[in-house]
Amino acid sequence: MVASRHLDFTPNDGTFTRKVRILLSRPHSPVHRENEWIVDIEIEESFKAPVLDHAIGSDPFQALFLAMCKVGDLLKPWRDAGELKWGDSADLGLPSLIHPTI
Repeated sequence: MVASRHLDFTPNDGTFTRKVRILLSRPHSPVHRENEWIVDIEIEESFKAPVLDHAIGSDPFQALFLAMCKVGDLLKPWRDAGELKWGDSADLGLPSLIHPTI
C-alpha cells in the first residue's frame, strides 16, 4: 500500500456512520509488459466485501493519478445511498478526468 484515505459514510436515513477506507497499492509493472504500470485499488467498509479494481498507466505517476480518478467512480454506490465526507468536507479531495469549461 502506498496511500490510504478514510471517509465517513452516512446513509440517507441517517441511522449510522461508518468508515470507508480507500487503499492504493504501490505502482507495479507486469514482468513482460513494457510501459504498463498498475495500481491496485481496494475500498473497504465494515460488514461488506471489499471493492477491488485497478488502474493502468504508461508510467507510475500516470497509474497513480488514474487510480485516484477511478476511486471517485467506484464510490458512486455510496454517494447514491447517502453522504460521504472526508473530515468535515463533502469534497473528498479526489481528482476527476472531467474538466469544467471556463
